Amino acid sequence: MANGNGFVQRAPLPPLNSPTITEADRALVYGVIGKELNNILNGATSYHSDSGKKSSRDLMSELEDLLGQWAASKRRSMIRQT
Repeated sequence: MANGNGFVQRAPLPPLNSPTITEADRALVYGVIGKELNNILNGATSYHSDSGKKSSRDLMSELEDLLGQWAASKRRSMIRQT
């Protein structure tokens, strides 16, 4: 699409069939994410079974696993929509 100056304007396209989080839902979504992060970093899952606190490397690994699970679920939902 030309902008009148002979240049083509570029803009990212919105994701197809992506869910919209409304302002009313935003607090709920942030709350759920915050609880999970708090549990990983400070809750029961931040300790080994022998009650020793996990190292920052172990905690980072768990956070990366959480992000990987989220990304995988996002990919699955995108595949179902096609």
